[in-house]
Amino acid sequence: MKKEFSIRHRVAFSETDMAGIVHFSNYFRYMELAEAAFFAKLEEELIHREEGQVHGWPRVRASCDYKAPISFGEEVEIVLMVKEVKVRAIEFAFAMYRVENGERGEKIARGKLTTVHVVRHTGEGVHQMESMTISDTFQEKLKEWTG
Repeated sequence: MKKEFSIRHRVAFSETDMAGIVHFSNYFRYMELAEAAFFAKLEEELIHREEGQVHGWPRVRASCDYKAPISFGEEVEIVLMVKEVKVRAIEFAFAMYRVENGERGEKIARGKLTTVHVVRHTGEGVHQMESMTISDTFQEKLKEWTG
């Protein structure tokens, strides 16, 4: 069984549409909130700047399936699972749940993100990204979450 990492988030008014329901695009934001918290837990950086270079994790694939609406003021639990670690990429799976009486309740969405470790060389007129191997140190940390 894969190990889960989760965070909770209270839906802000700015995340909703005119009906007070979370706009579909914010589910991707929720996945990124969980991803950033996961990286922080593992003491890894999502973005690292060095002189002339920026290392990061752009998305190459993202999807979300919606099961039930969630509204302004409700709390959502975002669960992250490491689906697969490749040489240069990580595939994450997510499940989002309504929090009811402090407990995980109804599933409201599920999603996937595939991110690739890249370096972008900076400077005038330079916009090219190049994929990079995930460090051995980070791969070791991720092993705990893929079992």
